[in-house]
Amino acid sequence: MSKKEKLMEAWKPKISRAALNALAEGDKTPTTKYLEFMYKVWSKTRSLPSYQKPKTTRELIKYVNEFDKLLPYMEIKDIFHYQNAWVGLVNAIGIAQEKKTDREFKREEHIQVVVENDDYLLLRPITHKGSLKYGANTKWCTASKHNESTFTNYVRGGYLFYLIRKKTKNNEWDKLAFYIQSQVGSGVLLNPIQTFCAKDFNHSTNTLSNSDWDLVTLATIHYYIRYFSVTLHKKKVASDKIKSISRYLQNLDMEEIRKSMSELNITHEESSQILTKLFLTIESFNEKLKL
Repeated sequence: MSKKEKLMEAWKPKISRAALNALAEGDKTPTTKYLEFMYKVWSKTRSLPSYQKPKTTRELIKYVNEFDKLLPYMEIKDIFHYQNAWVGLVNAIGIAQEKKTDREFKREEHIQVVVENDDYLLLRPITHKGSLKYGANTKWCTASKHNESTFTNYVRGGYLFYLIRKKTKNNEWDKLAFYIQSQVGSGVLLNPIQTFCAKDFNHSTNTLSNSDWDLVTLATIHYYIRYFSVTLHKKKVASDKIKSISRYLQNLDMEEIRKSMSELNITHEESSQILTKLFLTIESFNEKLKL
């Protein structure tokens, strides 16, 4: 009799046949190393309040599989430590997932550093994952784990920056978010820079002057943000123009051009040469845009 069969036989009096089979099927490990744990946890579900137990066998299997995948990142690697603490297992898995994400995080793929020194880091988040990491422990909607669309809408409509103080003071000024809208009012050069503390309050010049940031530093930060935003905006405008030209060239009606050439008494051979040269030029232009 296999280990799985022995366990199923031993737990048959305490667990329904449906749960017995579902959990046995859910343990895909070669040695059936999690089945006894799952039987122990499930056998206690009737006597526990809902927040202290898995709601279904599927949920139990899901978290056990997550535990197995995150084992290198788990602080306590013996799953039986959690047989009487389901909430503890769920929380430990969440912490392990954060550790895994943190170790795999490549900064240059998710943020653009504007300025970094011993005192602070000024950055532009370019992905939602980057915004989550550097906007952690704030109430910014752009750093909301469950609302990626808000971050996307902000970066589409303007330029978003985060200022992170390295020598933290454990208050709402340790992190600041700055935002400039690009498509309204006077444009990115003259539009106001909106400033939000970690509590997500929108601050004016007066309230910022009462913060624990040095005013010269804040003025310098504003200069960097304005300059960087204008530079980014000019690049975006140039990129949009080039893409527009590219789309126009790709949609050229070669046959219509050939007909127009015939009206100018350009021979078929000459028009073919001109069109071939034009086609190669367009192809080369589009290839270079991919670089």
